Amino acid sequence: MLRRDAGIRLLTNSNPLINTGLHDRYTAYLESKWYAEEKKEEDYSEDSGVSSVRNVNVSVTGTVTTPAASYKNLWGLLAKDEFTSGDPYTVREISETPLDSDMTSENKGMPLYFKDLRDNNYIIFRGFIEGLSENISPSWTEENYIGRSEPVFIYERATRDISFTLKLFPQTKGELAPIYQKLNRLTSLCYPEYQKDENLNSKVRMKPPLVKFRLGELFGSENNEMLGFIKSLSYTYDDGSPWETKQGKRVPKYILASITFQVIHMEVPSLDFARTNRFGDTSGENNKYQFYGINAVEGVGVGAE
Repeated sequence: MLRRDAGIRLLTNSNPLINTGLHDRYTAYLESKWYAEEKKEEDYSEDSGVSSVRNVNVSVTGTVTTPAASYKNLWGLLAKDEFTSGDPYTVREISETPLDSDMTSENKGMPLYFKDLRDNNYIIFRGFIEGLSENISPSWTEENYIGRSEPVFIYERATRDISFTLKLFPQTKGELAPIYQKLNRLTSLCYPEYQKDENLNSKVRMKPPLVKFRLGELFGSENNEMLGFIKSLSYTYDDGSPWETKQGKRVPKYILASITFQVIHMEVPSLDFARTNRFGDTSGENNKYQFYGINAVEGVGVGAE
């Protein structure tokens, strides 16, 4: 069995800039000084005497491939400190700083975040979505009359909620703690904040955990997130998940967070949500409240061309 730090090179060209395949680029990273430093931090043994570089390259070409001098130049993705920390969105701190246009651009992936309206902090997640579903439940009451074989139905209201499972797994050691910090904050969205109310002689009152939610342009859009609250939240720690064994961080690495989000529309929903030019307004200002974010952006709905 080869350790993860055992360098393997199947292509024999010694110039890392020529061997541009993902395998070679990753191999050069494993052989680099930076990875040696990471090994040292993680207490990997370097005394095994195993060297696939010597075993493969010497026997095939008679020369040992020189490790790449610059990981960033070779791979062209991340600098050393960025790789050590992890994905910039996963390790991004919970803060009031909103996502800028570059962070929500196409090449950055899918915007997925919650905004805690108690203190306007953003909780940004990077993971895999599973079991995404939306449930809309209209409510009607029945009224019975003597001599009428069928009841009269009276419309009352409708509720809407969104459910999905977020699958989280740290891709680097620097991502583990931020993921659990965000899960800790996500759990807090099921509980209130206690504050003194100056209008009630400073008596302590609960401040409800209302949030704004965005998933791409399906639910919410840029600067127009979906208002609501966490209706239910459950975590599953998969039986097959590896655990971090470092003291102080002994937790499962694979977490499934099942979330149900109760939608509260910013404006009372009606047929107007499906119109493009509402109230005769052609500016689009009155069209931002739609059931789906893409409609607010593209102007899709009843009467759309």
